[in-house]
Formats: sequence, C-alpha cells, structure tokens
Amino acid sequence: MPKLIDEMRNDVRNDDSGFVRRFRVKIRPDFPLLGGQREKRFEYYEETHEHLRNMLNILANEGYVWQVTHDQFPVYEMSDQFIDILKAGISS
Repeated sequence: MPKLIDEMRNDVRNDDSGFVRRFRVKIRPDFPLLGGQREKRFEYYEETHEHLRNMLNILANEGYVWQVTHDQFPVYEMSDQFIDILKAGISS
C-alpha cells in the first residue's frame, strides 16, 4: 500500500490547480474508455498496484475515499482530510 499512497501523494502535490479530488481505477494505462471526461482526474492502475481495489476498500473504511460510480472502471473521490494528509506527508 505504500506505493499507492506515494503515487497519490505525488499526484496531489503536483496538481497545480489544487482542486482535483477524483480518480478512476483502470486495468492499465492504455485501456480505452468510452465517453469523454469533463473534469481532470487522477488514474490508478490495477496492473501497477496489485490488490488495488482492496486497498481502496481499506481507505474507504477509514473515510479517506468513497466510490462515486459503480461501473467496471469506478471513480472515487478523496476527502479533504485525506488530501491534507497527502500534502503534509503524514503517514496514517
């Protein structure tokens, strides 16, 4: 799970707008999705993070993320508290 948290931390810290809160789970970076995306989102890949969905369930149980869509490639939203933790580099 540290690898996922590090990637999330880097994404949040490198978001120039400071407004991105949502991310999509995909199998791999080149896996196509139908339809457009109206807002900027981070993406995390199952091929990069073994047990990704299970790790997200743990983060959801802690109230750090919640699932916004319930399709094949779900979208999650990060809580402001989790964003603050990621920005600060605090391990929870």
